[in-house]
Amino acid sequence: MARHTLTLTVPAAIYRQIEARAKRTGRTLNAEVVALLEKSLAGDGFPTTGAFLAQLALLTDTELWLAAAVRARPEEDLLMQQLLDKRQRTGLTALENDSLQQLATHFERIMLTRARAAALLKQRGHDVTTLSS
Repeated sequence: MARHTLTLTVPAAIYRQIEARAKRTGRTLNAEVVALLEKSLAGDGFPTTGAFLAQLALLTDTELWLAAAVRARPEEDLLMQQLLDKRQRTGLTALENDSLQQLATHFERIMLTRARAAALLKQRGHDVTTLSS
């Protein structure tokens, strides 16, 4: 694979964030920048979070009730806790850190979906107090 050199000037705050991320993931600064660029260019095949949440308004009430009740699977909860514990104790490998990032994104999407679905149901006149339990 051909390689090209690219010189970037970035604000100090962004540099520090990339530097800290590289340290957490165990990558060199160059490898971390390349990983961030690859991730940014590849996308995940899903609509952006904003577009996804906007699409919830198209669902029926029954479908919104289902969306508002979605939870992470128990094995996802367990894996997240294990990775968080390991990160605190000994640190994570780059692969483990990537898994943790993916899980965090997944959990965030679940939380946002549930909140948006509940808000839509409330706008449609439903009592959503049962969702808080």
